[in-house]
Amino acid sequence: MTKRDWSRNSDRQRIARQGAESVGKPRAGAHKEADAAEIVTKILRCPCGHRGKVELPLEMLVDRKFKCSRCGRRVG
Repeated sequence: MTKRDWSRNSDRQRIARQGAESVGKPRAGAHKEADAAEIVTKILRCPCGHRGKVELPLEMLVDRKFKCSRCGRRVG
């Protein structure tokens, strides 16, 4: 019987499931890109009375409908 390295095997399976981990420091321009994306806060109000707040970049909010978590209607 061969000796198996179970931790190495589980690491391989985890990486296959979740993707590779980032190693090292983030790119130097990463925070500049995040600052450049204009983050907008939008408050959504559903006819059922439920309210929610969404914070996304402006490009992602244009002509987008969101689903109410209480009743399932599309609100935008």
